[in-house]
Amino acid sequence: MPEDPAAAIPNWNLDDAVYYERVIAFTLPWAKTYGDMSKGKTDRDKREAIRSEANKKWAAMPGKFKWWAVRIRVRKTGARPFDIENVPKLIIDAFCRQRIRVDQSEYPHLALYEDDTVDEVRLLQAYGERTGQGEETMVEVFGRRLSDAPPPRESRMEGITTAETPQSSNENTVRIIPYKGGRTSADADSPIRTPEYAYRNALNSFVHHFTAYVQGGNLPASEATVTHCLAMGLQDAWNLPSGGIVFEEKRGSSRFDLWLPASKLLVEVKYPLKGESNSSRRGAGTLGSILYDFNKLAHANADNRIFVLVARSTELENFKRSNRGYLPFDVCSSPRPLQRKGLLALDASVGRKAEGGDRAPFEWKDQECELLWTATLPQNQAPKEHQWHFVAWYTKPSPRPQATTNT
Repeated sequence: MPEDPAAAIPNWNLDDAVYYERVIAFTLPWAKTYGDMSKGKTDRDKREAIRSEANKKWAAMPGKFKWWAVRIRVRKTGARPFDIENVPKLIIDAFCRQRIRVDQSEYPHLALYEDDTVDEVRLLQAYGERTGQGEETMVEVFGRRLSDAPPPRESRMEGITTAETPQSSNENTVRIIPYKGGRTSADADSPIRTPEYAYRNALNSFVHHFTAYVQGGNLPASEATVTHCLAMGLQDAWNLPSGGIVFEEKRGSSRFDLWLPASKLLVEVKYPLKGESNSSRRGAGTLGSILYDFNKLAHANADNRIFVLVARSTELENFKRSNRGYLPFDVCSSPRPLQRKGLLALDASVGRKAEGGDRAPFEWKDQECELLWTATLPQNQAPKEHQWHFVAWYTKPSPRPQATTNT
């Protein structure tokens, strides 16, 4: 039997946090292939341009992995022939140490693997489509974890809370650095992590707590059970002090599932109960409830806001059909505006529910939303009828347009 079962039967789901860790994600504002050698468009120029964009999202050198995987989505304008198989080579080579040396790159710290052979880069996923709205190439690079155990608690949650672990001689002691926007570090020698990395670390921990619950044959009877699993994931990943998580935070007439005072983070959770969204009509009702919570988050005073959805396969598909692309499901796409005009284009019941419906109504507040993280419970960890999907979005109110004055 092979040492790694996934080597014999690969797990194609790169969003499966048990097997894979997403190391970096970024979007190129163009769609290009290798082979064009005209001035300013050589393969070396294109690789360096890829590294330049990746460097904007770079946090710190990741840990060790068994091997690497790359996922690419390309959107190309026009009707000129475009061979998608010629896109990945530039991207894979961009993170190859040997190629970085040959290119005399300005970004030697982006070397993830020594060579671009199958010994180190084993899994490639690429998708392409035509678009009339501008070209882009979305890139994600994943590392295959060394084991299938839950992600270790380590310094990857830096940059999110003001809590601090006790100092000790243990080399794994972690200092938690308050996140105040953008990259931050406690001192020049501290590893720098993006806040998105910290969120994903906590959400991965949440999946493991949820997995332990359903493995015992339990089916969450309420949203409160799921919220409790999420709170344990946040507690584990960020080492929060006593009182670091507030349940059922009350703000005026609204309540929020979780409030983390140190990071000024509000969290809303949605778990459709069995049968709640097993049709397109009920899927629209679920979407309305979700957008109502998004609207609550946008109106609330907080520095950070995330929404977490937990659903089974059928429920998620019905929800996506009702969604019609309103909420983003592309992990590395740019933040998507959630505007009232788009809300009104959905099923009428969705808009009414999002603005309060029969409850105390409040007007939709435009916001910017980004898909932060997704995961799927592996088939070998739950019965087929209990296949779970996890989705998290980060959202914030849209900035107010600046007033203009006539002179």
